[in-house]
Amino acid sequence: MGGTGPATIAGSTITNNVELIAGIVFAQLIKPGAAIEELIAKHESKPLTPGQDRGIDEIIEETRSHYQQRGLL
Repeated sequence: MGGTGPATIAGSTITNNVELIAGIVFAQLIKPGAAIEELIAKHESKPLTPGQDRGIDEIIEETRSHYQQRGLL
């Protein structure tokens, strides 16, 4: 989901599925019978740049610690 993507989760899901199916069709047109399931199973989406995920983990841990110290968690 990018800045110019659909405004709703449903729209983004549909767009994602259409792009996936288009890729499968394209691969099959180039090489009929290509093993697509292996490509899909190995695909890992990483929307965050390196370091961002670590920063999010640190924020979550600090928040958890903050609320635990106050007995709210």
